[in-house]
Formats: sequence, structure tokens, C-alpha cells
Amino acid sequence: GTVFPSHYEGFGMPVLESMSLATPVICSRKASLPEVGGEAVCYWDNASAATLAECMLRLEEDERWYTLLSKSGLERAQTFTWARTASQLRQFYEQVLA
Repeated sequence: GTVFPSHYEGFGMPVLESMSLATPVICSRKASLPEVGGEAVCYWDNASAATLAECMLRLEEDERWYTLLSKSGLERAQTFTWARTASQLRQFYEQVLA
């Protein structure tokens, strides 16, 4: 799995890249990370090393949960495509210029 204990991210590309490889992710609920990870990652509270350790141990010990995060992360990552991003950016610019 990927452990990404960042306190601030502009987008969360490492989370998305890990999910696109079906790698379970542990990250915080800060900044854009919940928008990227959705319900397909394990969140820790950013304040307690114990909650980070709990997520890590659960990934290690619970094969069903590991597999669930792998599959759901891969599915979630597939919603972030360059074509979709370009389309949304174009729509934004059209609205601003109108």
C-alpha cells in the first residue's frame, strides 16, 4: 500500500497514481485528498500516529479490506481522465468568456 501522510496537497497526484495501479492508499482528510480518494482510501486523522498505525496494520492483516481498497481505488482513479479534465476546463473557460 501507499502511505501518504501529507498535511496539505494541491491535488493529490500520488494518491491518484497509487489508486490507478490498484494500490491501497492511506492518506489524510486534508485539502483535496478526500476529493481525490473518495471512499476508496483509508483516512487517518493527521493528529495521532496511532490512527496511522491502525490503518497500516489493517492493510497488513485484513486481506479482504486490502482487496476492497485495491478494487475501489482502481475504479475511482478511472474517473480522473485527461479527456474529462480537458472537457471540464473548456466548459469553465466558455462560462467565464460568455
